[in-house]
Amino acid sequence: MLYKYGGIYLDIDLVILKDFSSLRNAVGAQSVGKDSKQWTRLNGAVMIFDINHPILVDFLEEFATTFNGNKWGHNGPYLVSRSWKHTRLQPYNLASQGILSRGLESESRAVEITLNELNEMETYAVHLWNKRSIEIAIQEGSVMARLCWNFWITGSAPL
Repeated sequence: MLYKYGGIYLDIDLVILKDFSSLRNAVGAQSVGKDSKQWTRLNGAVMIFDINHPILVDFLEEFATTFNGNKWGHNGPYLVSRSWKHTRLQPYNLASQGILSRGLESESRAVEITLNELNEMETYAVHLWNKRSIEIAIQEGSVMARLCWNFWITGSAPL
C-alpha cells in the first residue's frame, strides 16, 4: 500500500510528540548514537514515503530473500536497517523508539527520562513497543503518564 499510494505508515503503539507531516521519504530511528547523533538502528514503526519509492522495493526484496521467523526483529527493525545501509538516504529521528522502551524496562532509567529530554533529542514520536511495555502499569506522575496526559489523542488520559 505504501509503495503503491505513498503516505505515512505508523505502528499503533506510538505516541506522536511533534507534527511530521512536512517530512518526506523518512523512516524512524530506533536508536541514535549519543555522541555521533547518527542512527545505529532503524525501525519500520514509522515510514513516510512518496509513491513508488525504490527503498520500499528494497525492503520487500530483503524480506522475501532473508525471511527468518525464528529471530525477533530480523524481519522488522533489522530488515529496515540492513536495507537502508545500501542507500544514501538519511533517516529522520522520527521515533527514538529505544529511548522510552528501555526506560520502561529499568526503573532507574525511567526516572532519568524527561519530556524535556525527548524534546532536546528532536524526537517526533515514542514507540511503546507493545511487546515490552504491555505488562507495565502506568504509574501516576511517571513519564508514561505525562506522555499520555499531554499527547493522548482522545483528549483525556487513560488513568
